[in-house]
Formats: sequence, C-alpha cells, structure tokens
Amino acid sequence: MVILLSILVGELVAFERWTAPDKHAAKELKNNALTKRVADLEMAAAATRDEARLKEFRDIASARIGDEASRQSSIVARAQGLFVALALFGILFTFGVGLLTQASGNPPWALWIYLVLVLYILLQINLMVVNILRAISGVNYPTSGTSDLTAWLGLKMSEDFYRNQGLLTLEHYRTASLNNTWRMKYFQHALKGLRNVVFTLSILIIFIFVLGIRLLAVWSGW
Repeated sequence: MVILLSILVGELVAFERWTAPDKHAAKELKNNALTKRVADLEMAAAATRDEARLKEFRDIASARIGDEASRQSSIVARAQGLFVALALFGILFTFGVGLLTQASGNPPWALWIYLVLVLYILLQINLMVVNILRAISGVNYPTSGTSDLTAWLGLKMSEDFYRNQGLLTLEHYRTASLNNTWRMKYFQHALKGLRNVVFTLSILIIFIFVLGIRLLAVWSGW
C-alpha cells in the first residue's frame, strides 16, 4: 500500500530533490559492478598489443561519444519544445479562469473544486518549468585536453597511443552517458507534468461547462 501511494504521489507531483550532475555522475561511477567492468576493460586493453585491434577500440569509443552528443542534443531540443506547450497551457488556463470569474451563482462546493484544480495546475506548470530548466541546463562534458594530447604524442608505440586514447575516450563516454541520464530524468518529470496539466485542464473546463449548463437549466426552468 505504501509503495502504491509513493508511486501515485510521484506521478501526480513529478519532482525530486536537486542533485548536481557532477555529483550524480561521481556517485554512479563508484558503483561496484561498473568499477569491475572498467577494471576488466583496462586489463584487456593492457594485454592487447595488436595495433589494428586497438585502433578499432579507439574508433568504437569515439563513436560512443558521438552517440552521446546526439542524445544530448535530442534531449535538450525536446525539452525546449515543451515551452511551446506551456504557452498553450497559459491560453487555456486563462480561458478557464475567465469562465470561472464570469460564472455566478455557483455553489460553495464548486468554488472549492475550482480552487483545488487551479492551484494544482499552477503547481504543475511551475514544476514543469523547473524540470525543463534542469534538463536544458549547462553541464560540463569532459574532453581530451592539451596535456592528454602531449602525453599521447610522447608514446613510442602506436598501439600505446590508441590504447590510452581509447581508454580516456571511454571514460569521457561514461561521464557523458551519466550526464545525459541526469538530463533525461528531469525531462521525464517535465513530461509527467505535461500529462498532468492536460488532464487537469480538461477536467476543469468540462466541470465549468457542465456546471454552467446545469445552472442555465435551473435559471431557465428546464
């Protein structure tokens, strides 16, 4: 029961405490299973002397970085697109509140329902904005620097060059992947907010129309 209630609250109020992306990545990188896989990969790379194999290893790592760059752009673009939905919500919300202020003779219980729905919509819109801003916020993605290039060029063997470059690129890939997962988490929260606002706005407008028709029927003696 407690688990179901927790899930329900998480769906109705899509929000969680702020965690900085670098702290999120650092925590996940300390995962024992991930640490073991990284250690196994480093041992396998150290044992390989085949230059062609190590070059392919470097190219695969670079491709993974490219995939994460595309994933980042996709998440940011989709999150920014939600601002268009927020503008539409503003129009619909203004329309609904306008109908509410023009209605007269509503029973007190109906006004309380209006108030709860309006406050919930405002809460969801604000949470959406917070989650969108988190999803599109600036996050540092590691890249190879001058010191890395200098160290690689100082290596005598080509296989050492490809090995070190591939291992560092994969390290950058892991961090980029975790950063994008962090972005995706808040983007999903924003999508839940989008869903909640749409449903609540629909309920509000339907409720206003139904109650208005009922009052009109009472006044006209239908």
